[in-house]
Amino acid sequence: MIVSIVVTTLGEVAPPLTAMAAVANMAPVQCVGRYMGFFCLTEALRWSLGPFVGGTCSTRWHRRRWCFGGSSGRSVSLRRSDSPRRRETDGWTEEREDAVRSRWMWICAGVVVVVSAVVAILLVTRGEAEGPYALVGWEYGGVAWIEPAPSDLGERVAEATDLFHDVFRFWGFEPPRAVEDGRVARKGDPAGGASVNLRAIQWQGALLPPLMLVVFPDAEAMREATGISGDPVMLNYGVPPQPSFLDEDATPRRAEEWLADLTGSSIAFACTVEHWQEQFVKATAEWMIDRALEIPEICDCTPYGLPSLVSKGIGVYSVSQLLGGVDQIALAKQYALVNGLPTVTDVDQPEFDVDAETREALCGSFVAYLVEDCGTDGLVEAICSWHMGGARGYCMRSTSRTLVHEKGWRVFLGVQEQ
Repeated sequence: MIVSIVVTTLGEVAPPLTAMAAVANMAPVQCVGRYMGFFCLTEALRWSLGPFVGGTCSTRWHRRRWCFGGSSGRSVSLRRSDSPRRRETDGWTEEREDAVRSRWMWICAGVVVVVSAVVAILLVTRGEAEGPYALVGWEYGGVAWIEPAPSDLGERVAEATDLFHDVFRFWGFEPPRAVEDGRVARKGDPAGGASVNLRAIQWQGALLPPLMLVVFPDAEAMREATGISGDPVMLNYGVPPQPSFLDEDATPRRAEEWLADLTGSSIAFACTVEHWQEQFVKATAEWMIDRALEIPEICDCTPYGLPSLVSKGIGVYSVSQLLGGVDQIALAKQYALVNGLPTVTDVDQPEFDVDAETREALCGSFVAYLVEDCGTDGLVEAICSWHMGGARGYCMRSTSRTLVHEKGWRVFLGVQEQ
């Protein structure tokens, strides 16, 4: 008896505690609320329709006691309700019984039709993830490939993972790791694949949001979706970089709704499919240096943003060392010999009115000069050590951030003697 009571109590207490979580886990990510609402509806129907259906069935098939189970109390009640004497004293007649039975049968039929229609509508209109992309998971988040998606998407994901690891190891860091129990969100795949769990990332003791790589077929498609020109583009929780006070168009930029929904719980690297490996390495390196300057275990300064020669240069230099390609240093030296370089006496921070390729070469050559002095393993530490170093800091609280290494860079490019 005691064992029966314990088992019955556990069976009564456990389902309410776990049922909602089970429904949320089994439902498609875009339909969690709908599934949980329908589950609660069925719970309410059980309590509201149970007595009614049970009483109707008892009235309709009161002579078939085996249909209703076997408690002795139920059997006694059925026998009492089946007593001719009781039916006569209550004024019960066969005609009245048939009328009541017919009315309740129609009500039951109507309820069944309504519930069936609701279930059918939910199943037919069950939403899937919307968007022109195929989504697959990777170690640090997800990869969304805008249509047309390649047939070897899994191999592309593995390649992205290797490149991500290579960037961190190249600069002397162990790669981050995903937190197994740190699920931030779950995203559906419009192409029909499995849903992707986005998990938090742990690096150097800090918890970081998951990462999403979004690959577009061309620059025009990426511009229309993100609202900004550039390659790569970083979206913070679905919002692309916002205009600064120097931009002529101060209209706040928003990503398209499907893209904002996709990247709304993560940081996203958006790039075009042409040379996507290079753009991904650039975005990863720039994201790494920005996070490194924010993590106390790595750098105890309070950065206000690195000069573009450093932040962009780290991405360009990483590409040149990991993937090869254009000799950025030779291109920068050629430009410097022909056009010269501004000095700190000319402007607070050198500016170059050049095309994108030359600008990248200049940025990459500046980081190459810093690496020649500090090494790849020590560059981030050196940048942090410059904090509040008089007029020598990149991270110091300054509106101008004078390029203090400009002289050494000019010597490195051959436009000034040692």
